[in-house]
Amino acid sequence: MKKVILSFLLVFSAGVAFAAPFIVLEKYESSLFDKLIAKRPLQVYISVSTGEGEKTAAVSSDLIHYTQTAFSAWFENVLSRLTVQQQKAMLPYLPVIEYGAVTGHYQYTEDPSRADIKIHYTDVDQVAKKCSGGAGGCYRLQSKTIWIVYPEKITPPYGPRRTIIHEIGHAFTMDDLYTLRYLKNKKIGSGLQESIMNRSMELTCDDADAIVIALQRAMGKEQTSSQMISFCNAERKFQDGRMASQEIYHESKSGALVVYANCLGQPIKPQLEVSLKNPEKIYKIIGERKCIEAFLPEQTEYKQITPEFLSQNSYLSHIDLSAEKVYHRPLLLGTSGLDVFVHVKDLDPYLFYILDKKGEVAYLSARLKNGYTWVYEYPFSGMPLGEKQCMGKRCSGPSQMFVYKDNAPWQYSVFMSEYDEPAEQDLCHQNPAQCESLQKMLEESFLNMKKSTGLNLVFPEGGWMSDPSQSIKQTQNWSKEIAFHFAESLREKQIRQIKKSFQQQFN
Repeated sequence: MKKVILSFLLVFSAGVAFAAPFIVLEKYESSLFDKLIAKRPLQVYISVSTGEGEKTAAVSSDLIHYTQTAFSAWFENVLSRLTVQQQKAMLPYLPVIEYGAVTGHYQYTEDPSRADIKIHYTDVDQVAKKCSGGAGGCYRLQSKTIWIVYPEKITPPYGPRRTIIHEIGHAFTMDDLYTLRYLKNKKIGSGLQESIMNRSMELTCDDADAIVIALQRAMGKEQTSSQMISFCNAERKFQDGRMASQEIYHESKSGALVVYANCLGQPIKPQLEVSLKNPEKIYKIIGERKCIEAFLPEQTEYKQITPEFLSQNSYLSHIDLSAEKVYHRPLLLGTSGLDVFVHVKDLDPYLFYILDKKGEVAYLSARLKNGYTWVYEYPFSGMPLGEKQCMGKRCSGPSQMFVYKDNAPWQYSVFMSEYDEPAEQDLCHQNPAQCESLQKMLEESFLNMKKSTGLNLVFPEGGWMSDPSQSIKQTQNWSKEIAFHFAESLREKQIRQIKKSFQQQFN
């Protein structure tokens, strides 16, 4: 194969990456695959030291076996998932996969000049010098060398061995998947999946897809089957290593939901940003419109949902239609979708919220009976919706909740944790007595809303997650949008209130 000279930037715990979402450049050299295809054992040089300049320690048989099984695990993962249908499609590759799954085909050598790959087990400080930041290991392509922290346990049962298997994945041409930024110009692969090249602690079905497609490409295009069925999903198929049908992915970033798509075999890259700040400007198309047209809803009006609708959407099990009417409008279609729901009782659209397809709440606003509006928001700030961390007895996440006075929105208060400093932060714009009362109201409303709606509301870490004036303006924008669509109900309610007022005056 033709050699390709590459330069790399070391990244978070994996070092270099030189492939597509899970695999290979258009042209590459992989001497590891070449030898396995030729049924020749790989020569693996292993060294152990406690730091730079320190004498190399003896390499134990346990450490050798630990390393050998980390190589064979990639191929054992494939064999454990093979279906009869897949076996037929992969007959040309099965002999190599079976050869690669044999631990003894990764032979230890004491001579680094004879090695196909070198692995240096050392301490954290040395790895930090050779790799980046707080990395536990990295792979250097030019020298075909892995630098890695010496493992705590080198005898079976091993448990998760993410770092060493992950770095060997780089040697087998896999790319990192920590963030979608790695996918922008990559055509070969499956996009952002659960993988040991992502944050999974174990090899996954996506890693099985990866090693097979990498092997296919190493053996040459003429050997590649016309279509490969994914180990993850029988509906996902690959043609020459590319996904044969469109899939989309998303991540939370800078207050927006960023949607990525492979546009009919093209690289996976950002196509759309969805922001909830203004209901009139939800979408920002940043790629080709044709790539995301299928995910932009045509419905602009709110439709009353039915029991049949609930039965078709399991994430809506919290909704009870016996006590009130609930209306729905999609904001984004597909598995990355968002929907807005409005609850109407006695002609009053008193509650609305925005959910993802897992039922996690991105936004919620409810009018309280005391003239305040209570708001819960889980901003698109980098963490998945609904994610939380638990310390002690309380679990919290990057959500915020606040209240403001309907007829005086400059009077507001945001929930504060015990660590917030009211005197130093713009957390409450009312007098101290009101602020104390509103803090109690915020927490009580959170518990009541969580119980009455059945929604997963993550307790906030405290303080403003965004600019308070912008947060309040966002709620006002959505309140106007709801009022516009439910104007008839609101007018009818006002007429009833006026009639009731007259009746009380003349009775």
